[in-house]
Amino acid sequence: MEDSNKVLFDILNERLELMRRLDKEGDSTYRRHVARETSELHAQLAHRLGLYQIKTEMEDLALKFTDYDTFKYIARALNAKKSERDAYIERFIAPIAQKLTEAGFVFTIKGRPKSIHSIYHKMQMQHCDVDKIYDLFAIRIILDSPPEREKRDCWQVYSLITDVFQPNPKRLRDWLSVPKENGYESLHTTVLGPDDRWVEVQIRSRRMDEVAEQGVAAHWAYKGVKGNIMHTDKQYVYVFTPQGDLRRLPAGATILDFAYSIHTEMAGHCVGGKILGKLVPIRHEVQNGDQIEILTSAQQHPNRDWLSFVVSHRARNKIKQAIARMEAENGPEVYESVHNQRENQEAQNTPAPAATVHKNGTQLTPNTPMSLEVTNLSGVDFHPASCCNPQPGDPIFGFISVTKGIRIHRQDCPNASYMRERFGYRVIPAHWKEKKEE
Repeated sequence: MEDSNKVLFDILNERLELMRRLDKEGDSTYRRHVARETSELHAQLAHRLGLYQIKTEMEDLALKFTDYDTFKYIARALNAKKSERDAYIERFIAPIAQKLTEAGFVFTIKGRPKSIHSIYHKMQMQHCDVDKIYDLFAIRIILDSPPEREKRDCWQVYSLITDVFQPNPKRLRDWLSVPKENGYESLHTTVLGPDDRWVEVQIRSRRMDEVAEQGVAAHWAYKGVKGNIMHTDKQYVYVFTPQGDLRRLPAGATILDFAYSIHTEMAGHCVGGKILGKLVPIRHEVQNGDQIEILTSAQQHPNRDWLSFVVSHRARNKIKQAIARMEAENGPEVYESVHNQRENQEAQNTPAPAATVHKNGTQLTPNTPMSLEVTNLSGVDFHPASCCNPQPGDPIFGFISVTKGIRIHRQDCPNASYMRERFGYRVIPAHWKEKKEE
């Protein structure tokens, strides 16, 4: 479990570094996509792990790239009132510090503004402007108490504070008696301070504060883990579904391995994926923290080429089963009679044309006087490629596929260069010829 947590921490650290340099990315659509994904997935994961500093920074940066105007508006409002806020915090802290000193506590008191994202959320919830938010900052009291006295001291400090300022009973949060699942321990209260302003106060021990700031990392530190806690388990990669579910895959896993970890039927039709809004091929190697959307096509089917790049046992077994089933039903596939090589993994997103190409040079459409001829090959179905939609008279070439016989592409097809470079042995001559009247 600790190894998995370390990997998750590493994923979050890498994402935070990406967010910090995201303003250097020129593509605004890409920035917004990364920011939304970070807010919806990575910040929430950090919250669950108790990594509140990382969560807060991620949320603030996400707001910066999804709603820059609002981000700057709140930041300027906070900066404009900084001196006023600092003066108020001093007035609020003074009587509390005196009480704690008289009671013999050793302590630290910090005052800090709420995060920009937190204030934005309060504005949305309370339907008001920044200057109307009543708790723009929080006070944290950190006690140097031994473990056996932590909880008792926190409650005693709470009692001393409520002797000075009136508490709001509805705002009391006791995470001392029952800590959060991620180990967070603290006592929160909201009191009415000078000028009738509500102020949130957090009370905790030094140990509790370290756990609150570092989350699971602090737990490892207390267990004696030394060195870089962000070291990744090199045997696995950890990736996410679009819904935020975590998947562990063998190192070197591809988009197709991920697809098979989700659903066998879907994986059998996989043509690629999307990561950070960008299309990636079926054999793309996934990285820690990727959130992956699988793209499918009804025309796609498992083939032997897939066995050359998948690494998970599940994917290999499912592919072999699917190929055996297809061969039992249909006999050897077309490509095995010509070239037992890899298939170009192209995502076909353009609707296929209504016209069809038939065997041995029959006409492409009912009305055209042109027919199709492929050199040195007969008895194989020809099909127009939907990526470029070749029409009679266009300069064309043929490409040997697995389940679609020969796919006919225009010479200027967007995929032509890639196919010739990577799969030149499967490119065959083809041309139109005038159809003879019978």
